[in-house]
Amino acid sequence: MPLLEDDEQYLTEKGWRFEIHEEPERTLLVIKDYQLPSKFTLDMTDVLIIIPRLYPMNPLDMFWVRPEIRLKASGAYPQAADYFENYLGDRWQRFSRHYQWRPNIDSLESHLRVIQNSLERA
Repeated sequence: MPLLEDDEQYLTEKGWRFEIHEEPERTLLVIKDYQLPSKFTLDMTDVLIIIPRLYPMNPLDMFWVRPEIRLKASGAYPQAADYFENYLGDRWQRFSRHYQWRPNIDSLESHLRVIQNSLERA
């Protein structure tokens, strides 16, 4: 299932490098070299977003990063980000973040705002 045209255009306009990995029931979107707030142990990481087959009616939920990131001040994982899952032959750190999805209103763009806000508040 390809990325929606509006979503691909948004990513391109933002200048993000990304990869799309299509699977039968979902698409795995990897945003490469995502810039992190300075509170983390790394400056950038890759971000994985799992896009379900019936998106945008079905919600985007959570996100994953590779390599793993920790908070500089304590060396700890951010809250609800200490679980790991395997995708695309690699280990990804899951950020368990949930919010009320609004079909026909929310999009990949709004999900990326949730990701950025979550990282800033970590």
